[in-house]
Amino acid sequence: MQRLLNDLGDDPDQLPILQHALMRTWDYWLQHRQENEPLDLRHYAAIGTMSLALSQHADEVFEQATSDEQQEASRRMFQALTEKGVDNRGIRRPTRLSELAEISGADKETLIGVIDRFRKQGCTFLMPPEEVELQPETVIDISHESLMRVWQRLKQWVDEEAQSARIYQRLAETARMWKDGKAGLYRDPDLTIGLNWQNESKPNEAWAMRYHPDYPTAVEFLEQSEEAHRLEVAEAEAVRQRELDQAKARAEEQTRAAGKLRRLAAGLAVLMIATGVMAYQAYQSRQEALAQRQVAQDKEKEALDQRQVALASKKEALEQKDLADRRLYIAEMTQVGQTWEGEDVSQVRQRIDAYRHPADPARDLRGFEWGYWDRLCNTDLRTLTGHKAVVMSVAFSPDGKRIASGSWDGTVKLWDASSGRETANLTGHENDVWGVAFNPDGTRLASASWDGTVKLWDVATGRETATFTEHTKGVRTVAF
Repeated sequence: MQRLLNDLGDDPDQLPILQHALMRTWDYWLQHRQENEPLDLRHYAAIGTMSLALSQHADEVFEQATSDEQQEASRRMFQALTEKGVDNRGIRRPTRLSELAEISGADKETLIGVIDRFRKQGCTFLMPPEEVELQPETVIDISHESLMRVWQRLKQWVDEEAQSARIYQRLAETARMWKDGKAGLYRDPDLTIGLNWQNESKPNEAWAMRYHPDYPTAVEFLEQSEEAHRLEVAEAEAVRQRELDQAKARAEEQTRAAGKLRRLAAGLAVLMIATGVMAYQAYQSRQEALAQRQVAQDKEKEALDQRQVALASKKEALEQKDLADRRLYIAEMTQVGQTWEGEDVSQVRQRIDAYRHPADPARDLRGFEWGYWDRLCNTDLRTLTGHKAVVMSVAFSPDGKRIASGSWDGTVKLWDASSGRETANLTGHENDVWGVAFNPDGTRLASASWDGTVKLWDVATGRETATFTEHTKGVRTVAF
């Protein structure tokens, strides 16, 4: 009794969960009790206590499905019966049986079988009760909000449904603008996101009408975007093929030219044989000329050897000078490095810049060591992580000490620019954040969101100071 009271706490919303846990404990005790064993904590712990009893029971009912079709019908049915509120909590959405069948895409018999499993005696996850015969106009509803709060599988389904709805709403809005001539077709990565959503979610018009009325336009827009992308790829492939054909034609032309050269060489060889006899007659005179030429070549070689010796000596002297210069450079760089501690980045960069652009070009000692120090001073300073979705906009404060970022996860974050530490997480938008901007003195921050609002924030406290709601569609940019 004391354990039950502790688990219950002061929240009266827990009473249905307590009722369900007691029912499950009683059933478990009836099936697994030992002789003369009373109802006790062992049986209560076996069913998962109040924290897991309802979730485990709902999973058991879900896994009783005998086919993938039944499990898919269960998932789509519960997604249709719930939606995600502004506070990220589940909200019940009662729906007629006929509409549930259209949204889930399941036939009536399969859907009724799924509903009956979740409303049978001992479950009562759905309403109306088991004894009520289901008709097309019968309204199906979740028996209590606690199911949406504690059933982990349902919470995941609701998150997936919310993400799918956001992608569809953005697609439908863009499609409407495209229809009005105010936007172009989707290109990657938006096209890939839309096609993946269509393939994975497999939406139908009954589902889509809950979130946006322009489903046919959205489908047409996505198809036109895919076709345009396919034509672009085909055109690029055609260009590549033409280039390959041209290269092949050039290779064939070169082959034909090489054949002509070979035939010409053969003709020249015949001509050389014909003139060989005449050349023999000049052999003696040529031998004398060759001997004289050999003497001249020997002298030239001797001069080249002497030049090589001189160049080697000069190279050795340059290497010795370079070695001395490098040692002096390393000593100077080490001296600069000893003064880095306690200085900010701008001061260090000013010191290094003196070496990067020396006043006296004759003492420009930069070499391998300079490249090493330069890489140390010019790498990425920070990588800021924390957002749970795509980051669409970032901005530096006028004094360079803060960074603001806006993300599709619906949040705005403030960061310390020098350390990369997150200093504030600003929440309040109900959809993706597309733009952020600081005012000129850096005390306020503006953010633009797809929920159609622009918000102002106090940078020092992170408190929202104003909300502008005049826009009727999503806002992508903001500026002071």
